[in-house]
Amino acid sequence: GEGAVAGRWLDAETDARSFARHARRLTDWAIALARATRGADCATPYACRMRPWVDLWLARCGEALDPALRDEALAVLRGAGPLPTVCEHRDLRPWNLLVTPDRRLVALDWDGARFDGLPLLDLLPALGYLRFALDGALRSRAFGRSYAALPDGPRADALAAYADALALDADAMRVLRVLVWVRPCVVDAGEHAAAHGGRVPDWSRTLVPVWAAEARSALGGRGA
Repeated sequence: GEGAVAGRWLDAETDARSFARHARRLTDWAIALARATRGADCATPYACRMRPWVDLWLARCGEALDPALRDEALAVLRGAGPLPTVCEHRDLRPWNLLVTPDRRLVALDWDGARFDGLPLLDLLPALGYLRFALDGALRSRAFGRSYAALPDGPRADALAAYADALALDADAMRVLRVLVWVRPCVVDAGEHAAAHGGRVPDWSRTLVPVWAAEARSALGGRGA
């Protein structure tokens, strides 16, 4: 079915000059999906949505986490108030995003989607992975350095536009930004360990530095 869809992969359409434009397209796409699928608020998001992935993250990545940052992040996540539910694609990477001949952005590979997921969890990884594809981090695994080079303007614009569109206040955005790279960290660490005999040889070449950078930014630099 996917082979019948005409277009070019998003990373093939993107270069340094067009990154901001495609970041805006991704943001608009994520906002449209969230608005179209928004459901009832989840009253206890940590217990109902976050805890299974947080437990896996602690088990799989705990040795690589800064203890002070980890503890502050956990306090924020466990204290999360009600959050809206939206459809999460859960694999919004450049290789699942096509730009069609009529210039529409189309997402493929919805087999991992969850219709009662949480907001924002697609958008920042989509922007991050687009940057990783652009600067070679998918091959080098220098994810932390690549994410640090993510342009501040497009990223800040994406966060502001998304928060405004879904009426997410500062507390909700803080929670979601602390959470956003937890699941990708779990998946990446598992894949990286599997490729190296069951252990991660170098945590700097995983997504843990990306989680730490986003969490520190969300927490205002605390926990460092």
